[in-house]
Amino acid sequence: MSVVNNRMVEQLTFFQWLNIYEFMTKKEFRELPEYKQENYKKEYEIFLQQQ
Repeated sequence: MSVVNNRMVEQLTFFQWLNIYEFMTKKEFRELPEYKQENYKKEYEIFLQQQ
């Protein structure tokens, strides 16, 4: 469980995770090179597995 915008959520979406843990917006993410986007997606998958 995580708190997002004062709400309890079961699981963070990728962009919620990106914003909370990496301090990055959706727009910033989309401006990154493809390989960096893939790295963040892999990190998110690892984060989900650890929950």
